[in-house]
Amino acid sequence: DVPLDISGVRYNSVYNANDGAMMLYWGNATDAMLNTYAESLVADGYTLHQSLDNNSVHSVTYKKGKASVCAYFLKRLGQLRVVAQDNVAVLPVMPYEYEKICEPCVTQVGSYKLYTTSDYGDMGYIIRLEDGTFVIIDGGNGGGKWDPHVEDVYNKLLELKPAEMDEIVVSAWIITHGHGDHFGVLANFMKKYNDKITVKMLLGNDPSDIACEATDRGARVFDYNSVNGKFGGCVNVKIHTCQQFFFPGATITVLSTQEDVFPDAYSDFNSYAATIFDTVIKDTRFMWLADATQVKGTFLVKMYKEDLKCDVVQLAHHGNGTTVVVEVYQYCDPKKVFWPMGIGDHAHMNRYTYVYATRWVVDHVGWENVYILGNGYYTIWFEEVIETGGLTGGEVTDGDFTNDY
Repeated sequence: DVPLDISGVRYNSVYNANDGAMMLYWGNATDAMLNTYAESLVADGYTLHQSLDNNSVHSVTYKKGKASVCAYFLKRLGQLRVVAQDNVAVLPVMPYEYEKICEPCVTQVGSYKLYTTSDYGDMGYIIRLEDGTFVIIDGGNGGGKWDPHVEDVYNKLLELKPAEMDEIVVSAWIITHGHGDHFGVLANFMKKYNDKITVKMLLGNDPSDIACEATDRGARVFDYNSVNGKFGGCVNVKIHTCQQFFFPGATITVLSTQEDVFPDAYSDFNSYAATIFDTVIKDTRFMWLADATQVKGTFLVKMYKEDLKCDVVQLAHHGNGTTVVVEVYQYCDPKKVFWPMGIGDHAHMNRYTYVYATRWVVDHVGWENVYILGNGYYTIWFEEVIETGGLTGGEVTDGDFTNDY
């Protein structure tokens, strides 16, 4: 129940975005059309929740009861997308008062024990917030031979938890896409630690069954809604491009979701389903590229260009041969690189040698600034703000490998 036209111009297409969300799409749009659409929402009784306007995008999120509308205009592409959903449990988190009890940090979740003999790399990151709670990004694999990894992640949370906190509290758990090396830890946390930690919300944007089946992924393996009610009352929150979440000491901005692929046809699940976002902590910007491949990478370049500039980048799709186009890294222009992969058989060197985009970004920052998951847990601390944007270095806490190759 939202406006279907803008000054008499009907939408070009409509897309089932899953979870009760529908997206209206206008090509050859203008920023003025977004403003006009926003005015029509207000006339229909919606109120503004948040907005974002920069060189690349202009977005607004409106609410009315349990319904929400996220409308965003992609300036360089001339596209207007309006995502309406009538069953919203939680809107994007706005700034709120909190007591600072610790300094923030970002930890790459890796296990030296698991990855010494394997080139396989999953993906997981833990962000400790200033109020002592956490944001977890994916988490990595779990189950089978990866069971020890699930326990390792739990123990790392215990280690990072400030003494002032009575329990582990995860303010948000983000799943970038539905592949087991990204959601496996969360799925097994529900079995093993459901009564031991609190998770307030799951952030993600899962495609519909039809979209999943149209890709090489096929049938869905993990249902994001399976977290509802777990961990003391977790809720699945469907996030949309350009929305922002303001957590204590860290701001997360959604840069792209599966909805942006439309009207192109789905094929490669990694690239199409990948949720791309950034995190800013004390003026340091982290870019999380998930498993984006060439298709999503090309889209990011067209959409953002120099607005991709960041301090730390996570290598897309573990830095392998189907990673993003090199222009993504060139626009990111990072100082440090997280490389979520193993170290067995020096596979990282093979990828470095044969994958041009990976080789470019590694050469750009230097090996001393590349942190490989297989080397063990690596933490970037923010004890004081310095010229590099707040980075004060880190430490390998599992294993004795170095990054000197």
